[in-house]
Amino acid sequence: MVRDGNAVGRRVTTVREAVGMTQRQLADRTGISPSSVCCIEGAEREPSPMELVLIAESCGVTVADLRADPRLRREVRCAGRTDDEAVHELTVHLLHAFGAAETLDALGIPE
Repeated sequence: MVRDGNAVGRRVTTVREAVGMTQRQLADRTGISPSSVCCIEGAEREPSPMELVLIAESCGVTVADLRADPRLRREVRCAGRTDDEAVHELTVHLLHAFGAAETLDALGIPE
């Protein structure tokens, strides 16, 4: 069953198109089959952690960018009680940190 695959699939499509790649080109760059890329983008299945790492690296984003949850920005704003610019900077930092940790976890490298 797909948990949040629909949102992740939409983000994969968005970043792939933003860098000007077709699904076939993404498949070639990542080693993921073209049918799997199509299924991930269409939310027919959730990508594995390794597939997320490969897709993120091929598109120049982090795994956290692909998994980004808009609730994080609201939670940071509530926790920090700060202005929009500071919230944005902290959110970007946290997403980058989470992405790095997820990448290390996916590769089996202890932090």
